[in-house]
Amino acid sequence: MRELFIGYHKKDKEEIKSLWDDGVFAFDTNVLLNLYRYSDETKTTIIRLIEKLSHRMILPHQAAFEYNNRRIDVIYDINSGYKEFLKRIESIQEEINSQSKIPFLSGTINTEFNTVLSKVTEDINRIIKKYESYVDIDHIYNEISELFSGKVVGKFSNDRLDELYKEAEKRFKLHIPPGYADAAKPIPNRYGDFLIWMQLIDFASENKKNIVFISDDKKEDWWWNLKDKRIFGPRQELIEEMKEKANVNFHMYTSMNFYRHGQKHFKLVIDDKALKEIELTGTTYSASWSSPVAVQTEIFDEQNSKNEKIYSTNEEIQFLKTRTKELQKEMIDLAELMAQSDTTDKNLLENWKLAGEELKYLKDLADKKRQELIGRLKSIGI
Repeated sequence: MRELFIGYHKKDKEEIKSLWDDGVFAFDTNVLLNLYRYSDETKTTIIRLIEKLSHRMILPHQAAFEYNNRRIDVIYDINSGYKEFLKRIESIQEEINSQSKIPFLSGTINTEFNTVLSKVTEDINRIIKKYESYVDIDHIYNEISELFSGKVVGKFSNDRLDELYKEAEKRFKLHIPPGYADAAKPIPNRYGDFLIWMQLIDFASENKKNIVFISDDKKEDWWWNLKDKRIFGPRQELIEEMKEKANVNFHMYTSMNFYRHGQKHFKLVIDDKALKEIELTGTTYSASWSSPVAVQTEIFDEQNSKNEKIYSTNEEIQFLKTRTKELQKEMIDLAELMAQSDTTDKNLLENWKLAGEELKYLKDLADKKRQELIGRLKSIGI
């Protein structure tokens, strides 16, 4: 029965290994554009992994066109995102240095925190200059051009494009994947995914090679999504259409899973930090070419949350210090009253014991909060 419903069959380890050993890897536009959004270390890791497949990889002509068409806009948007990020840092720094409103940090913490923010500002300015230089010399573009030299496939003639546009419209109405999720886009942009798909089928038909497509497009017309929103694999219809028209197998990875499976296949170390960065970038830009501030904003919001916890913990410590001094004075006063009395006053003694217990509790709590503060400061690099 499996051969009748191959789209519903989850590939086993042997089938996956066969794809990595002998399949042809094709890349979507968003995978290439996301290289601009990664840190230098993660970008280099991904490019080195792609290089290992250089003898059996392709770039659909439509994906190559979209990359060239959108590259400068993406660079500009990312650069604008960093500039917006820088403004938020400066705003936080102004609030911290204010002497007239909360948060009121102790002198040492305030100095250390300002030092960290100054280093962040310096690094962000360095990155801004780097992206501005890409307009003249784009090292990522040069690497991608070299990687895919002679590997761009499937350019259609104008007559073929006209035929495919008509076919795409029919498929969109019937919700036949891929591409129907873009039906609301203007012409001809709405046809991009469908053209990539047809170029993959044409290549597979001619070369009789299994295809592995790497895409960070998370729309439903590419992926089989489970009820809990997890991706189970490519759409069943895609697997079946590729088998029917080209008689080869088809599989898909997001950049994150491409990295994870690729590092394992080539017996390379998986960097958890890089994995998280790839996942976050792929999720943020899965169906959009704009809003480059989003990744930086999410990272900054996480950092800002840590900062707020630092302020809160510091305020708690200051309160505990004040209350500890009050209790110490209270115990001294009670001791003096008991010393002046000829007989032991049970109420005074009880109050003295209660104050002592509270004092011990507050000292233990203050120690715990100090350790908590140290941990949070270390988490932001102090």
